[in-house]
Amino acid sequence: PFAAFDFRGHGATGGAMHDLRASRLLEDLDAVANFLKDRGHDRLGLVGSSMGGFAAAWFARRNPARVIGCVLLAPAFGFLERRWASLTDDEREAWERTGRRRVANEWVDVEVGYGLVEERGDYPLAKLADGWGTPTLIF
Repeated sequence: PFAAFDFRGHGATGGAMHDLRASRLLEDLDAVANFLKDRGHDRLGLVGSSMGGFAAAWFARRNPARVIGCVLLAPAFGFLERRWASLTDDEREAWERTGRRRVANEWVDVEVGYGLVEERGDYPLAKLADGWGTPTLIF
């Protein structure tokens, strides 16, 4: 069995990138995992790229008995902290005040909400790595 999905606000799903938060990525992945569990698939092998790799890793960390292994392609570990650290104090204040920040580069041009970085303290790389036991291949 195989399941593929886009997180909300990505691809053909509903939602908006403005509402992107790490906790919502994990909610989406948990919903898919529960959907599969209801159909007899209790254990998962996860494959994720970028923020999907981030979400897969955190899901595995929080649910080690449910995940037999991970393949992570350019996982966005540290993305939230790097995004925040790259800003000036004025840019941080403006993002927090308005709740909006445009992210534009060669791959994307989107507006993200402050919630994206608001949760950054909840997902430190050291906490993810502490006690990691899931077989994982990282590209």
